[in-house]
Amino acid sequence: MFFAVFCLRGGMIVDIIEIIVETLVGILCFFCAFQIGINKKLELLHAYHYKNIKSENINIFCKKISIGLAVVGLGMVLMPAVNSIFKTNFGYWIGIILLSVSVIYMLCIIVKYNKTIF
Repeated sequence: MFFAVFCLRGGMIVDIIEIIVETLVGILCFFCAFQIGINKKLELLHAYHYKNIKSENINIFCKKISIGLAVVGLGMVLMPAVNSIFKTNFGYWIGIILLSVSVIYMLCIIVKYNKTIF
């Protein structure tokens, strides 16, 4: 009961959990970007996103998708950092903008090289 009331009032525990979760998701995005971009692990993506890509374009596709995924990771890591440093919610705006831009970028890359999203 105390924990629930403490969390509802915006206690420090909620802030710490938020920082940990957002940072871990950002690190996971960086890891996946590394695996796709450097190690060419396309199996981390859905198969229908890359099944029509020509073999000569796979390296370029992997690098560009990994850049988009790294930008998602950057946004996820910056969110709690900016919010904690400046004691505002401005970090959420940075995260949402970076996430939106990178998702649109990755969709454009998929359509360019795969000719379709599905």
